[in-house]
Amino acid sequence: MRSPLYLAVWRRDLAQIAGLSEEQITLIYNPVDAEAIAHAGKMPTEHPWLTDHSCPIVLGVGRLHRQKDFPTLIRAFASRGKSVI
Repeated sequence: MRSPLYLAVWRRDLAQIAGLSEEQITLIYNPVDAEAIAHAGKMPTEHPWLTDHSCPIVLGVGRLHRQKDFPTLIRAFASRGKSVI
């Protein structure tokens, strides 16, 4: 019988949730294709939110978790005196 294999991008989270030691967990990294991201960043945008510069945009990337503190990001954006849509 094989031992279970635990994979995670963040050992501490899985260890706490599953009651494992961090040594039992193999760390893997989120794959990022830097070339594809650089290429996509040079492409023209067609979405109205991105082409209409009269409407400010805030973009937050990450999991919706208290640790990411999205409310602070939204309050900071709103404090600029512009509407948040």
